[in-house]
Amino acid sequence: MYLIQEASLNLPEPLQDRSVNVLSYVEPGTQAPFQIVLNRDVLIGEETIAQCFERQLSLLGRQTKQFKILRKDVQQREGGLQPLHTVESSFVQAARTHYQLQCMLLTASAPKLLVLTLSSGVALNDGHRRFWNELLATLDPAQPAS
Repeated sequence: MYLIQEASLNLPEPLQDRSVNVLSYVEPGTQAPFQIVLNRDVLIGEETIAQCFERQLSLLGRQTKQFKILRKDVQQREGGLQPLHTVESSFVQAARTHYQLQCMLLTASAPKLLVLTLSSGVALNDGHRRFWNELLATLDPAQPAS
């Protein structure tokens, strides 16, 4: 049984969930739209989350123009929650500059990796960062099995 917000589907195994959710918002200060994108992915072989994060950033750098990492961090969290691998970046694609905040973390169930992205066509401001920080503060995925 595969569950989505709107329904359940009886699908045959094996199933590898690579689904994407896109949520649209408007930043109050600029009235510019931005999106929150949730991707599900997998680690390759014996890859660690840090190695996967670097691989994904390298791939983005090859697929876009003027890719810049503005800030990269591993955020430690209280209460036994796993650290969050985060990055702020910008790049040019289709002659437009895009700005992103991204977070990657492990989950207990397949596909084992969740990637959250805040994406905007205008430079990120305090409103974007406040929204992002509140989102990450409430992020409580199923913990990966030990």
